Amino acid sequence: MSVSKQYVITLETRSPLFVGSGDNYTKKDYLYDPRSQRVSVVDSSRLMAWLVSCGRPEAIDEYEKFMLGNQKNYYLKEFFDRMRIGPEDRKKMIIYETDAGAALSEYNSLKDIKAFMRDAYERPYIPGSSLKGALRTAILVKMIRDEDGGISPRYPDDFTRSKHADTDIEGGYLHTLGRNSKQPNAVNSIMSGISISDSVPLEQSSMTLAKKIDIFSDGEDNPLNVVRECVKPGVKINFKLTIYPKLAGKISAQYIRSAITDFGEYYYETYSKKFKHPLDTDHETFDDCLVF
Repeated sequence: MSVSKQYVITLETRSPLFVGSGDNYTKKDYLYDPRSQRVSVVDSSRLMAWLVSCGRPEAIDEYEKFMLGNQKNYYLKEFFDRMRIGPEDRKKMIIYETDAGAALSEYNSLKDIKAFMRDAYERPYIPGSSLKGALRTAILVKMIRDEDGGISPRYPDDFTRSKHADTDIEGGYLHTLGRNSKQPNAVNSIMSGISISDSVPLEQSSMTLAKKIDIFSDGEDNPLNVVRECVKPGVKINFKLTIYPKLAGKISAQYIRSAITDFGEYYYETYSKKFKHPLDTDHETFDDCLVF
């Protein structure tokens, strides 16, 4: 087995960070307390167990009507109140709580919440594959800029630019191991020499809800009817990085560090600075930044 080098990567969030699990909580899946501005996600199996054991034959029928009903303003809290489910029983049904901030309001219809990645113990975390994907982009940008000044990427002779142009670029710079005769095959990627663990589980206090707002280049914004569970800004997140030099080639820890620096500058110059900043927002230069 090839010799490896191991490191700890610490990232600090500069904005709300969302890595979706694919789960979606509707207003019938969570309780919202406008006074504390907190959301409590409820385990439906625990709720069902309570309904079965509460000694009220009509309870299951009421729950079925609630779930199948289309009442716009009938939330889980109203159902709990109607079924007289007390505070102690509610606590037993709650999986976890999170800050809602200004993402939800008691005066408007509650929104669906797109859930963050969580492990088997319901602890939020970031998959190593998410970080590796961001690093792959930064590394590829650095390779292109170092060789061609960002003007004309190199294409191997046996590739045609007319098909799968993105794959051609990736193949020319990353798929160079020669393990397979078909260069675009991922088994040839030098990124196989880089392994990144899932992050250390995050504290629930590190999480918040955030609205999704599209910003246009003229500074106008378009709030969407989407709320996402995010890591708060200013949270430090740790991963383990393992590099296998025989496979990774020139991609060392220092090379990755340099790629991150270069990518932040590149992203700002080619994309971010073309947008006017909304009022009351911080001006971010994207120094040493990765974009997830």
